[in-house]
Amino acid sequence: MSLAACIIRLSGHDLMDFRNFSGVVTGGPDGCVNFNDPDNAGLAYCLSNSNFLPVYQSFCRNMSVADFITLAAEAMIIRTATNYNPYKLFA
Repeated sequence: MSLAACIIRLSGHDLMDFRNFSGVVTGGPDGCVNFNDPDNAGLAYCLSNSNFLPVYQSFCRNMSVADFITLAAEAMIIRTATNYNPYKLFA
């Protein structure tokens, strides 16, 4: 699995634990993923083969792991888009 796919999938699985029971909202992107859940199979492996943790450690005093996962996934989506042009990001 590519790094982009791994990070985007991690972000999605972090988000998917959102629950709303009788108006009580829990879950959502909180930086906590159960790697023992069969739906998350392979995530621990692809993360361990990346530099994701050391990169996060450079930012951990400035943002939560949940925010970092979301931001990293957004950056991966932008960077891997077929029409990606680094010179026209804000045009």
